[in-house]
Amino acid sequence: MEMQNARIVSTELGLIANGMMSFFLHLEWPGGGVGFGGRCLDEWSAKHDERIGTQMGAQLIIQILKTVGVEKWEDLKGKYVRVPPVRLGATCNCIGHLLEDKWLDLNEFVDRMTTPGRTPVWHPKGDSSCT
Repeated sequence: MEMQNARIVSTELGLIANGMMSFFLHLEWPGGGVGFGGRCLDEWSAKHDERIGTQMGAQLIIQILKTVGVEKWEDLKGKYVRVPPVRLGATCNCIGHLLEDKWLDLNEFVDRMTTPGRTPVWHPKGDSSCT
């Protein structure tokens, strides 16, 4: 399987069944498709007795918008991204800008956000686990 140019056919941003804030991008290309997302954008607060949005969740939404090259979530639908090879039925952890060497790796993003002294960044081609 090779790198695919995938169209964002639909998006989800909101509360899922257990009240957790999450997102999902549904990506398709001729003969295939994959989902990107499903990560938690909030956390439980015992102090407030409810789920509260997190800095990491807000930053992840910002990184998605920057990687795709749009300013609003509503503008994601219909845009194209690059997707590295993924096995059938798997969820995609990386997306890249269609023309520029900008990549977002969800696993690396979480690692960078939860490791002191590291910040999430775009990766040039060849400097990411996505490529």
